[in-house]
Amino acid sequence: MAIRFPLYYDRSNGSLKRITEAERATIVAAAIYEYGASPSVQLSRVSSGGTLGTLTDNRYKASATTESAGNSTPGHQTYDGSGSDDYSEPGSLINVDVDYDRITQTVESLSSPNRARPIYYDGSNNIKHMTQADFQDTFIKPAIDLLVDGNDRAGIYRIHTASSLAEHSTVSSNVVFRDTSADISDFQSSNASETQDQKETVNNYYLLLKSNESNPDNKALMHAYADGNLREFAPNHFRTLLSDEIRYAATALTDYKIRYGYNGGGHSFSGQNKGSSMVDSRYNSSTVASTYYDTTGSADDRYRTQRHPSGSRVTVTTYRLRVHKE
Repeated sequence: MAIRFPLYYDRSNGSLKRITEAERATIVAAAIYEYGASPSVQLSRVSSGGTLGTLTDNRYKASATTESAGNSTPGHQTYDGSGSDDYSEPGSLINVDVDYDRITQTVESLSSPNRARPIYYDGSNNIKHMTQADFQDTFIKPAIDLLVDGNDRAGIYRIHTASSLAEHSTVSSNVVFRDTSADISDFQSSNASETQDQKETVNNYYLLLKSNESNPDNKALMHAYADGNLREFAPNHFRTLLSDEIRYAATALTDYKIRYGYNGGGHSFSGQNKGSSMVDSRYNSSTVASTYYDTTGSADDRYRTQRHPSGSRVTVTTYRLRVHKE
């Protein structure tokens, strides 16, 4: 790695000077700003077929209603789960699974920038142009290291439990994942003929993009013309160079390509978590509802049971959106 300290024109004494470490950091921040203005690795919300893969929401619904005519013992017996009363045992709870493959990653196809870069003093105080590798080592790689460090950075995506968040833009008002569970308050122990799937939403999860921050005021660096004359970069020209270099690096520079993926369940993408964890939860127990229907004669009596979700809501799987460089 070759970190260079390129030159700027000091008007106070009419000389060329190397930028300081603090001034280099400001240019790194400017590179992040330019990436935030136009990310070259993008995530979008789609209705199905997302390239990041599938997340699954699980919940239980009630069993089907079981009905019996009772046993030979005279009179109406109360359900006690022993199997020796008038009631037949209901079936198991039924798992309902809903798949969410709602995020697609798009990597732009970009050409490697080929343009003049700043000048610097080498070890013998000769003026040289920075190579592309120099420029990447000095400004672009440090910027990408920050972009993927897990903090909210301009141009980087995250998951949130609401569709809006300060300093972020909403990619879509539609969810990328929804955690549902049985609404156990709707299941009555005295009713063995409940609608099987009575659900509630536990949490919604949305895809957001970090908005750009304040635009850093970086030094105007110098470059050399073919005839040997030195000139300052026009501010917009240098920023275009920064933008082109970081956008290209994020798509194609080995070990510095920005990529997103899921972790959790069957997903094992490494990197830093981005935003809220997406939790799939489900109730962990069941109760049996029983209903006795007294018709006109003992031979026509009907005994119904149904298993309902109950207990506590527990985590089935925790999914996370992650970002890394590769």
